[in-house]
Amino acid sequence: TLAQFHSRMGHESVIVSSDSDFIQLLNLTNLNISLYHPIKKKYIERPDYDYVMWKALRGDATDNIPGIPGVGDKTAHKLVVNPEKLNDFLLNETNRAIFERNVNLIRLVDFTADLSVLETFNGVKDFDMLKNIFTDLDFKTILKEKAWKKYVDTFARL
Repeated sequence: TLAQFHSRMGHESVIVSSDSDFIQLLNLTNLNISLYHPIKKKYIERPDYDYVMWKALRGDATDNIPGIPGVGDKTAHKLVVNPEKLNDFLLNETNRAIFERNVNLIRLVDFTADLSVLETFNGVKDFDMLKNIFTDLDFKTILKEKAWKKYVDTFARL
């Protein structure tokens, strides 16, 4: 919502996340929104198909949303780029019910009409406390000196 709001105000919005749910924002027209994947260290390209429809067909295991049985990445892509095939496929009541449920679960809600429903919080950086939590959770890799410094330096500008 905030990325959409700021983009509509004429600002560039860059979302930094490895969560693929944000890809759907790239399908929105006339918005200056980019998505940067911090693990892959690259910007994600705008898909040439409706990402929400594609994901609703194939499901989203990460968010525990089952897809339509027998539909994987390739079949979902073939359906979303061919509206006639998709309509024929969704004539099956079971397929349509799963698809509609998934669209409602996957599509991000736009609250730009009423930003008062959003709650924001500016936390306090306490890397010592965080390091203690990571230690308790036995996150060994990030606690190595070089990795920890790189992690902390990521937030130096904030």
